[in-house]
Amino acid sequence: MRGTRLLLIATTAVVAPSATARADGWATAPRTLEAQLGLASPLGVGVAVDVAPVRWLSVGAGVGRSATAVQVAGCVRARPWAGPHRALYLGACASAGRYREPTSSDATYREAARAYWASPEIGVEWRGDHVAARIFAGPTFLLNPDAVHCTGASIAACEEGETWGTAMPFGGVAIGWAF
Repeated sequence: MRGTRLLLIATTAVVAPSATARADGWATAPRTLEAQLGLASPLGVGVAVDVAPVRWLSVGAGVGRSATAVQVAGCVRARPWAGPHRALYLGACASAGRYREPTSSDATYREAARAYWASPEIGVEWRGDHVAARIFAGPTFLLNPDAVHCTGASIAACEEGETWGTAMPFGGVAIGWAF
């Protein structure tokens, strides 16, 4: 009888989901400190803090480095399709930083002391016991193209209408500690 009881207890402990497995990841760990790695993303390579006051919404901010300069960014993410540990989200980010783009002439650049970007994004997110991860992508749009000017050896050729993008796709990943 005692052996049967121990077997029943051990089986229940292994098969039954634990309290943490059933708990909502955003409710038990609403904050995340994350490292981000992105290409043309609001932070580039950086760190951010994200706070989720409720499962379906989070607000975050961070600092990072693009290919040419330091960036700061803030984001809001809505999770209309969220479970206790996974979500598909829609976000809106704003970022700012110095901007420098090479032209076809190696000695000439398009630059802005401060470029402002708007970046809607879509992503998939996962939050478990003290770990959070997400994959994201979207377009980014330069909000102040008039601030961009040409510098270097071939300024006339740069300003003569060589086309350059004020919108580009971005993507990235983030992994962090949820607490």
